[in-house]
Amino acid sequence: MVGESAIEKFKLYKWYAIVLYIGVLAAGSSLVKGDDFLSRKHLMGLGFGCILIGLSFFIAQKQEIYSEPGGILTRDIIKHNWVTLPVLLFGIFLIGFFGIKIFQDLL
Repeated sequence: MVGESAIEKFKLYKWYAIVLYIGVLAAGSSLVKGDDFLSRKHLMGLGFGCILIGLSFFIAQKQEIYSEPGGILTRDIIKHNWVTLPVLLFGIFLIGFFGIKIFQDLL
């Protein structure tokens, strides 16, 4: 589209898209050699957890179509299944575990 904003182009209007991009940035920055202000393995685990959460929500996103007397309406819903729910829970675990590890390293 002509005149498409960055929010529309990168689909940043969903919170889980932002979490996915943060995860990619965190995992990518852990691969870059630099000073060890943060532990690179903990940053990689945190980034991987963010990636898993973002992907599980993207996979679980469905479009619901229903009709009313005035016409047809659609809306986006999130409906997790037996694949996306364990991925989501594992991502939450990774963020919690490695987030605590990063916080402990900072103290």
